[in-house]
Amino acid sequence: MDTRDIVNNLLLQRGGKPLPERVNYIKVEPHDKQKLFLGLDNVREALFGGATGGGKTIALLADALKFVHHKDYSALLLRRNFPDLKQEGGLIDVAHGWLSKTDAKWNEQDKQWNFPSGASLRFGFLDVEVDKYRYQGGEYQYIGFDEVTQFTESAYRYLFSRLRKKASLNVPLRMRAATNPGGVGGAWVYERFIPEDFSPLRAGEMKVWYKTLENGATTAFVPSLLDDNPSLDKEAYLESLMELDEITREQYLKGDWLIQVRGDILYTYSEAHSVISWTQFANIFGEREIPAHWQVQVMQDWGTTPDHPCITSWFATAGRNAPVINGVPLSECVFLYRGLMLTQCTAADVAKEMIQLMKHKGEISRCTSWRMSHEASSERMEYHQQGLPFTNWKTGKTRGIEQLKNAFSLRYTDKPHPFKPTLYGTPRLFLIVDDQELTYPRTDAGLARWRAEIPAYHTKVPKTGEVAVKWEPYPLFNDAVDTMREAAAEYFPSSADLTKAEKLLEKMPDMFKTEELDEHAKVAKLMWLQREAQEQERPKEERFPLW
Repeated sequence: MDTRDIVNNLLLQRGGKPLPERVNYIKVEPHDKQKLFLGLDNVREALFGGATGGGKTIALLADALKFVHHKDYSALLLRRNFPDLKQEGGLIDVAHGWLSKTDAKWNEQDKQWNFPSGASLRFGFLDVEVDKYRYQGGEYQYIGFDEVTQFTESAYRYLFSRLRKKASLNVPLRMRAATNPGGVGGAWVYERFIPEDFSPLRAGEMKVWYKTLENGATTAFVPSLLDDNPSLDKEAYLESLMELDEITREQYLKGDWLIQVRGDILYTYSEAHSVISWTQFANIFGEREIPAHWQVQVMQDWGTTPDHPCITSWFATAGRNAPVINGVPLSECVFLYRGLMLTQCTAADVAKEMIQLMKHKGEISRCTSWRMSHEASSERMEYHQQGLPFTNWKTGKTRGIEQLKNAFSLRYTDKPHPFKPTLYGTPRLFLIVDDQELTYPRTDAGLARWRAEIPAYHTKVPKTGEVAVKWEPYPLFNDAVDTMREAAAEYFPSSADLTKAEKLLEKMPDMFKTEELDEHAKVAKLMWLQREAQEQERPKEERFPLW
């Protein structure tokens, strides 16, 4: 029994009239998935959506209106820009349809509905990053982001500082979001809300999916599908979705968070063949780290913003003594074994991180090549002071692309993959990742940025009316690939040379390589080794072939 029921009982006991019926501002009956979402008052942060047509806008608006009968309750609904807010079928349009004939009053200047209780529902936008400060000083108990993948993570997280209430206000604090997969913020939204065991195949289940973040907080995710919304003309909407490209259609129709836009440049890349785990690496090389005698190379594309971060990539080439597995030689195969992505950092910050990562087994001294983007001259000076001898790489928008494509191309297609024997064909370039992120990359340990950029790397498309004068890649979301292009253009780091014993074994006649030798053969082998050792001591120009 709430306060209203108690007051009505008292009024009736004293012969008075009960309070007027409470106005119902929510003008639709939520469908089952929307009810799941609306019932999450005990969870501070929740996401609704996935497939398009699932009723995301309705769910957000209904959720925001749940507590408008409470005095001083305040809700804020956000879109990326104002035209999106006021478009037909958008938040403001639907809210006007629900509230215009009620006792709520619209304030056009503030873009806000005010209710008799003293509650308010405000509409706003965050077109650019600094727009988040428009809400500085605000106090909201509900903040909802419509199409949250259009926002930056920093803007989203800043709004938590506006989520607060007076101790006397008996309503929950709620941060809510709704969206389709994809968009500029797709990666961080996926990381924040989508559990590892979620699959689009399970989106139809009537359940809430929970995820625990590193800080211990719990988020909730309610997936919605076109079939979940009985009020939509599904056949007509499906016909419209068929006009979309394959990737966007899968994102909108199935709520697929893992599918990515396929690029048209590095089409030789196969994630299944090129990405291996450290355990798979150790099964061949005996350890979960790069062997100490392998030479390494470091490539860095300098940047400081979320759109253009600082990306550092570490490469190593297998030595000439690397084994032959399933008939596939691994000598001179290249391994991208570490990645570091930083934003809002100084060169000193990055240097500190790199030195910490490379302090094991004298890795800095083993590095044969240090290259970074040519424009970062002041950063290079700082690196030199820190003992990291970076030089600028050569410019060229297409430099290294063909070499990188070749490195991803499958060789030995008639032989089992050395790390994954159920596959056939082997690339020359491998990406080694943490076992826990082999399937679902999330962090640098899973080379998440690298694995997102490679398949999305595509040609720059001229704007309408613009003449394409030359072929070149699209200049955004390419920072990790740029480090790989440069490594490929340098033909990757050279492999470590064979030891003296390995050189002798390589030159040794086949008849001496077996262990089953008779006494005469053993004597002949010993004489060969002695003569070869003497020959190696002679000046190179005086040597002559012994066999």
